Amino acid sequence: MVFVDGSCRPVASNESKEVRWFDFEELSSLETDDSVLRLAKLAKELEI
Repeated sequence: MVFVDGSCRPVASNESKEVRWFDFEELSSLETDDSVLRLAKLAKELEI
């Protein structure tokens, strides 16, 4: 999930240790792989 309504609450599955929402600007400070960053950038470019 890339964009959500502000009222949505994240829910961790049994495959997740923790889940939370991040602002787009916060992504560069996270330890994640390039595919996540590319997905977020593409979604931001397509945001309506």
